[in-house]
Amino acid sequence: MDLQYTPEQNQLRESVERFVRDEYDFARRRRLAATDPGHDEACWRQYADFGWLAVPFSEEEGGIGGDATDTGIVMEGVGRGLLLEPYLA
Repeated sequence: MDLQYTPEQNQLRESVERFVRDEYDFARRRRLAATDPGHDEACWRQYADFGWLAVPFSEEEGGIGGDATDTGIVMEGVGRGLLLEPYLA
């Protein structure tokens, strides 16, 4: 059993980490948490632009056909970064 990420999965992981590092600092999180609805809808649209929202859906459904590992990679990064926008509901 190979437990290594594929190059594509590493790329996905790096994209989430880069976004958190470069775009989602503590000051932004604090500011967003104090607003109604408590997150940034423009930021959520960025998730779609990055393809993160399409990960768990098949290509026939308009997604990218990711598997549970791919979804977990995004969820781990979103959780680690304490992003306030919904990812998987």
